[in-house]
Amino acid sequence: MSEATTLTRPPQTRQAPAMGVFERYLTLWVALCIVAGVVLGQAMPAVFHAVDGATVADVNLPVAVLVWLMIIPMLLKIDLAALGHVKEHWRGTTGTVGINWLVKPFSMALHLIGRGAGDGRRCARRGAGHALGRPYRPPHARMV
Repeated sequence: MSEATTLTRPPQTRQAPAMGVFERYLTLWVALCIVAGVVLGQAMPAVFHAVDGATVADVNLPVAVLVWLMIIPMLLKIDLAALGHVKEHWRGTTGTVGINWLVKPFSMALHLIGRGAGDGRRCARRGAGHALGRPYRPPHARMV
């Protein structure tokens, strides 16, 4: 065959893997879980009061365990060798640290003070429940 008639293959390009069903419909799964949680809470309030009662030092133990179960797989995927390249992305790191440590605490405190959370000592303790529209109830006032 002559050079003019030979076919050359284009260079192969690496394609990103296609999104799976879970990733593609993640918003739907989250919405379904929220609806299921509300329905189950209305159908079986005693179970959810018991889960709410599993609290130590204002930390709900079942929620803490489930959050760790959600985070650990992500932690296992960290490429520790890539930590040496963090300084190459200093803008993103600086922005993230600045927002999380300088802006958010003050904006949350202003939010809580504006909603009548009271003095600053109780702001952090009341934050999550109060931000969700539930008034803070001290542990001794909880109904089981």
